[in-house]
Amino acid sequence: MKRVVTILLFTVIGLHAVAQTAEIEALQKQRQALQEDISNTNRLYLDVKKHTTTILDRIKLINKQIASRKELINVQRREIEVLRKEERRLEGEIERLNRELKQKQDNYANAIQGMLNQKYSQNKLLFILSGQSIGESLRRMQYLREYSKWQKEQAAEIKRQNEEITKKREALIQAKLDKEKALASL
Repeated sequence: MKRVVTILLFTVIGLHAVAQTAEIEALQKQRQALQEDISNTNRLYLDVKKHTTTILDRIKLINKQIASRKELINVQRREIEVLRKEERRLEGEIERLNRELKQKQDNYANAIQGMLNQKYSQNKLLFILSGQSIGESLRRMQYLREYSKWQKEQAAEIKRQNEEITKKREALIQAKLDKEKALASL
């Protein structure tokens, strides 16, 4: 049940992250299109200035240029807001992963401590041989294998989660850099 909930949680988080990324890309494309529009307007303005002397045409082009710049500023503001949301989402995800990691580390440490307290490694053979029958001894041996496998899986899970946290931190740093870049372009 916990595995299904965990899978659903990661699926929802993944879909949300993809939606945020798509929105960022769409806003960046819109920003590029507006910048091209501004460049075209500048070129047209220079052409009109060279070839005509009518002030009305120049005023129209300047008004269009002002409107394009206002739209560019609005797009950049929306882009910054999306980047801020992504930053907050990543920070929350890092906090959640840190809590999960801490819990797994505590569980693993408790298991290792319990094993050390019982001098488990020295008593493996005694534990197996102390069974009432051969069947019970075989079950005890299987239990020890499964317990060892669980410990290895826990160590691997802790390592994987540490790597995931590192990736999320890198994504957060990149989101912050993108936000600063967008702010600087205002």
